[in-house]
Amino acid sequence: MLERMGCTVIAAENGQQAVDILTGDVGQSHDFGLVLMDMQMPVMDGIESTRRIRQAGITADQLPIVALTANAFVEDRNACAAAGMQDHVSKPIQFNDLHQAVCNWYFDPSAANAVSAVAAEDEDPTIAMLRPKYEEFRSKTLDGLLAGANTIDSWSVSQSEEIKSMLHKLAGSAGTFGEGEIAAAAKQLEGAIQQGKQSDILIALSTKLLKYRRPDQTTNVSKAAS
Repeated sequence: MLERMGCTVIAAENGQQAVDILTGDVGQSHDFGLVLMDMQMPVMDGIESTRRIRQAGITADQLPIVALTANAFVEDRNACAAAGMQDHVSKPIQFNDLHQAVCNWYFDPSAANAVSAVAAEDEDPTIAMLRPKYEEFRSKTLDGLLAGANTIDSWSVSQSEEIKSMLHKLAGSAGTFGEGEIAAAAKQLEGAIQQGKQSDILIALSTKLLKYRRPDQTTNVSKAAS
């Protein structure tokens, strides 16, 4: 399925091998953009493998890890997050679910410091293929933020967590698609929410991020409360 998306795949037979690949010479010679971590592997399971990868100094910003798991219970998802994973895809794996995860989390290290404006004809084929899904996700995230912008003071815990999660994904993927300013603005707002900043700061940062909504999406913040 990954090859159908245009991805180059390096597979590990077990959890220990995955750690060795990512923290050893192979990892240094390859620009990995995403890890799909099976939870049920021989030798070392996905939770322990992820812990060791993070302990080796490979951060989530450098390399997102998405769990592949048959267990979709809250405690399982929390265990994945605590180990250092960013998301999960439930088994049996469906193409659309996997494709969405790749769109949300794939990070191209070689593009981290690239010029934002890239001619369409020069764009990496994988990025070009994933761009429509990214743009759909970006629009959905900004629409969700706009809908809640005027009720920041009364956000529930679940609403706050949902918005933080979407902002985190946007921050992690926007740079890959040449939108570094959006990535920076999303990361700044996510951090402010995490730190419990005052509502006037959150509103200002939300307004800053919402400037990147597309012309056909122009809806000012005041309309969100009507």
